[in-house]
Amino acid sequence: MRRLHICMLIAIALMLSAGTAAAIALPSADWYAVIWARGQDAFYWVNRDGAIAVLSRPQLDQEAAEAAVRVNISRDGRYLLLAGDTNAGNQALGIYDLQEGGFTGTLTAQPGIEIHPGAVLATNADGTRAAAAFVAADADDETWQIITFDLAGGLPLAFLDSSAVAGQFGTAPSYARVRRYQTLDDPEQDRIHIQLWPKSGQIPPTVPAFSWAPGAVGSALLRTSPLERASADFNALTELEVFAFQFGELPFIPFTAVVSSDNAIGTLSPTSSNAEIETVYFDSERFLSVPLWAKGGEWIAVFTESGEEGVTVGWQILSLAEPETGGGLVLLPNDVREVHGTPDGLLAVTTGGELRHVTSLDDTTGALLFPKQDIGLELIQVVYVSKTPYDFALTELAQASKA
Repeated sequence: MRRLHICMLIAIALMLSAGTAAAIALPSADWYAVIWARGQDAFYWVNRDGAIAVLSRPQLDQEAAEAAVRVNISRDGRYLLLAGDTNAGNQALGIYDLQEGGFTGTLTAQPGIEIHPGAVLATNADGTRAAAAFVAADADDETWQIITFDLAGGLPLAFLDSSAVAGQFGTAPSYARVRRYQTLDDPEQDRIHIQLWPKSGQIPPTVPAFSWAPGAVGSALLRTSPLERASADFNALTELEVFAFQFGELPFIPFTAVVSSDNAIGTLSPTSSNAEIETVYFDSERFLSVPLWAKGGEWIAVFTESGEEGVTVGWQILSLAEPETGGGLVLLPNDVREVHGTPDGLLAVTTGGELRHVTSLDDTTGALLFPKQDIGLELIQVVYVSKTPYDFALTELAQASKA
């Protein structure tokens, strides 16, 4: 087993000079989403009133022309984590302050190391710290490293090497995935929940998971984590997970190209045992996959698939709060390719590159938020959605333009 190493660039806190575009004020809203328009390589800030501001994607220093770029945004919406290939043949991670308009820090990895900045829950609740995974690209290499960062200062705070957990969690080649940055009353006791996904083959329903407290010592440093379900969605308000699982007799599917073999949806507190799973929906005709929280926990969006004639395939909504739905599923339009929950409903991305906001089961088409004019999009990607009405704190977007 070899250790991973990173090296920091000397210009760790160099801020970009101001551009010609002025700062744009972001009005208060219950939620914001950030849309990456890949054809333009620009980010759009969107709320329920539509697109508010647009920013050309910041570029890493010496970023390669055809860089494979991964992004994450802190829970408060202020910091952009940008990972991608450089002209030197390695990858770099830049931390960009969206309010001030510049990088607070940049780190580079050695060749052969991939950087995964994770999703929004890989940052802490107030958006001051984040954790990222540095993983060996070689499919047969089991090494990885988790690094926590101070986002405002752009500096790494703590390092966890795969060798430190090999004895407890095994050494099979794994992709370390930051599942959640858990914020506690004492920041020194914050815990980073990490899953180990296999680098090849199918991902099982549950994977090895552990939590790391960088500020702890002894047995408190590493613990087994209850966040072991690979495809569960976590509700930051209720701290409940929602997931699909196999329950009872499985439906008959007369073809093999199915997304999942699960036929039930359950919810569970990560601190509870599996015996306490609450089954909120069971389907005898369809397979269910990737359930997601929506409308602040009142809805669950789920993808359904079946080979039975007349049985609908696609994204549907399960309402937990409106008994008039009879406990059944409500179909979204068949052009919806992905969904993202908001505190007041959900965002639906269509195959035509539109973003729609659904807030009522009586109108599943929803309101068109983006784009409201033809801007020649090749692809849009949702890279951030506020997890709660209290998360988003960015009031001004530097070097941006009105959308």
